[in-house]
Amino acid sequence: MLRRSGPSPGLSRRGATVLSGDPGRSYLPQGDLVAIATYEVPTTRALEDAEIKRASVWRFSD
Repeated sequence: MLRRSGPSPGLSRRGATVLSGDPGRSYLPQGDLVAIATYEVPTTRALEDAEIKRASVWRFSD
């Protein structure tokens, strides 16, 4: 889980670009994140509830 108190936000405050990928979970805390890319990823019904899942790449905001 992404939390503002973890090491990644500390790195972003020091000038590092910190990225995180997420497969579209509804409980992702987006308050300190900026979406920089979204992809439609094919999957199978045996693994997921849809044939295409939306995944995003996020950057921690400053």
